[in-house]
This record gives sequence, structure tokens and C-alpha cells, in this order.
Amino acid sequence: MKISIVGSGNLASHIIPRLLEKGIKVQQLFSRNHSTGKSLAKKYKLDFIEDISLFDLNVDVILLCVSDSSIKELVPHFKNCKGVLAHTSGTAPISDLNKHKGNNGVLYPLQTFSPKVNVNWNDIPVFVEGNNETTEKKLLQLAKKLSKKTYQLNSKQRKELHLGAVFVNNFVNACYDIAYTHLQNKNLKWEYLLPLIHQTTLKIEHNSPKDVQTGPARRNDQKIINEHLQLLKKEKNAMEVYRVMTEYIKKKY
Repeated sequence: MKISIVGSGNLASHIIPRLLEKGIKVQQLFSRNHSTGKSLAKKYKLDFIEDISLFDLNVDVILLCVSDSSIKELVPHFKNCKGVLAHTSGTAPISDLNKHKGNNGVLYPLQTFSPKVNVNWNDIPVFVEGNNETTEKKLLQLAKKLSKKTYQLNSKQRKELHLGAVFVNNFVNACYDIAYTHLQNKNLKWEYLLPLIHQTTLKIEHNSPKDVQTGPARRNDQKIINEHLQLLKKEKNAMEVYRVMTEYIKKKY
């Protein structure tokens, strides 16, 4: 199977080495950002294409590893794609590829990708969708090369899943940042919280998050809540997050 990649961001920088590791030929790489594109291509000895009109369309799959807003505007460049044209978005529908009249699909790895932070591809759920059975089978075949956890989801289901991912990753990480900044300002070590973070994650592997909720809001301990709010009086944004989360938990229980 021959794959070509469009994009040179976080996902592209992680998926390319995984493809190569699995013996899949990465034919070409195109990126509007020539700097990151050339660097990525050089690192993995790929053919970097500066002019999108020179992109070779005779490959099995072209993966658009780009922002959601870029998908539709890129599709016309691949209208003569002989294989599958697929994007990797969690929220963009498969219909964003409709200007390409051939085989279209989605290959969505549900994970957070950051520079210089390794991931275990075997454990990453990869979701596929195709505009026909043949396309879906081909993308599923590719997904199984990437991960041991592969699933078929339609665009509506994938969008709902992505919303859940924003809560458990992006919002949770923002809370980590609030705590990290607060501790730094008080000359306390972030590492003190790491065992708690790990245990919190372990608990929800085999329990409903609702069943293992703890803390002052869960107990409706208004005295401690007021004390915490007082400690945050100079951190207005953090205080607002604390208020909203506290009210949510109190109403939930």
C-alpha cells in the first residue's frame, strides 16, 4: 500500500513514522508550511512536494492531516485522485470531501498528539468511515496497520465522540494547567499531585466516573469551598472555573 500525506503538524509527525514502521510506503509529503514540511520529509527521507499541482495522485490513499477549515479548500486539488482521499478529523463530516467524486473516507486516530511526546499506537482507537464498502474496507485495513483497536463510525457518531474527547483531554489538561500555575506561584512542586492524577485515571478504567467522584463539592462542604475561593481571589479565571465545576458537581449529586 502506498500512502501520501498532506500536512506537517502534530498528527503527520506521529503517523508517518508509524506507517514506515509497519512497512507502508509513504510516497510523498505536501505541506503549505514549507519549513515544517521539509524538516519532516528530511527526517524520514520522504519526497517533499512544494507545488501541490505536482502531487502524484496515483497512490492507494491520500491522507489529509490538516485543520478542519482546510479540508474543503484542499479537495479540488485531488479531484483526479485514483485511490482513496481521506481526512483525519474528529468533527469534519465525510461530506467535506464531496467535491472529489471518487472514493472518500475518514481515518480518525483518537489521541492527543504533541511534539516530542511519544504515543503507543497499539492502544490508540482508530475510527474509519467510507463513502462505499470498498473504501471502508481499505481504510480499515490501513487502520489495523496503525493500531490494534479499530472501529467503524459515521460522521455524526464521530462528532459526538470528539466532543467527549474535548472534555476528558482538552478541558482536563486546562485544569492541570490551572493547578500547575497556582502551585508554581505558591512555590509548591507539581510532582506532589502526580500520584493523585494517576490514581484518578486508574479508578475510571473500571468504574463509572460518577461512582468515584469525591471532594468538597461532592460532600457539599461549603466551608472548604469558600476557603478555596478565597485562595483564588487573585486568579479570576481559575476562580470562575472552580465555581462552575463546583456548581455542576453539587447539582449532579
